Amino acid sequence: MFQLPSSSRVGKSKSTTLKGLGLTSQDIVDIRKGNTNDPKHAALINYTIKVLETKGYVSDSDIEEFKNGGYSDAQAAEVAVIIAQKTLSNLFNHINDTELDLPAAPEI
Repeated sequence: MFQLPSSSRVGKSKSTTLKGLGLTSQDIVDIRKGNTNDPKHAALINYTIKVLETKGYVSDSDIEEFKNGGYSDAQAAEVAVIIAQKTLSNLFNHINDTELDLPAAPEI
């Protein structure tokens, strides 16, 4: 199963963002592992993983499953936009060896 990196700039920056949204450290570890008890969150996690694993070549049934989880076509497109923005940001930071002033992400 796909997981976010356990100890990288990606894990650090995303964990800091999630903490800012009021999530606990355990919530963040669960999200990074793809674990949730909320069906709507599960649909988002599963769809995002599908988009990443297939490099965007998701099936009609993948999109329907996402929409059946309570999301819209526009939100399916937003997932792709967010992935693109995060990829661009990460590539820029890697190329420029940007130092982030963030605490380390918890190990998963």
